[in-house]
Amino acid sequence: MGEEGATADATIEVDYVAGEIDYVLQFADVTGPFGAAPGFHIHVGAADENGPIVAFLANGEAVEAASASGELSATFADAPARVLREILTSPQNYYVNLHSNDFPAGAVRAQLG
Repeated sequence: MGEEGATADATIEVDYVAGEIDYVLQFADVTGPFGAAPGFHIHVGAADENGPIVAFLANGEAVEAASASGELSATFADAPARVLREILTSPQNYYVNLHSNDFPAGAVRAQLG
C-alpha cells in the first residue's frame, strides 16, 4: 500500500476538553490530484490492519488546495468524545492516512504512538 517515494509528517494534538483535534500535515512527492480522493483522516487499526475512519480531518479539495505548498493545517472539532478519549489512551491503535486519486486506499500512512 502507498505511493513509492511519498513522504509525510503529521503533528496531531488531541484536546479532549475542547473536543478538538489540531493538526499540521506536511507532505512531499504525493502525486495528485486529490479532489476526488477521501482526503486526510484518522483511522482505527493496529499497525498490521486497516480500519474505518474515525475523524475526517480534511477532504480531498482541502488537500488539493494545500498541495502546492505541501502543508495543511486546521482544527477539527467533530470527533466524538469517546473517540478522542480512545486516541489519547491508546494512540497505537490509530493511524493517519493521506489519500490521493491514484491511491484511494492511502498514499501515505503513519501509525500514531
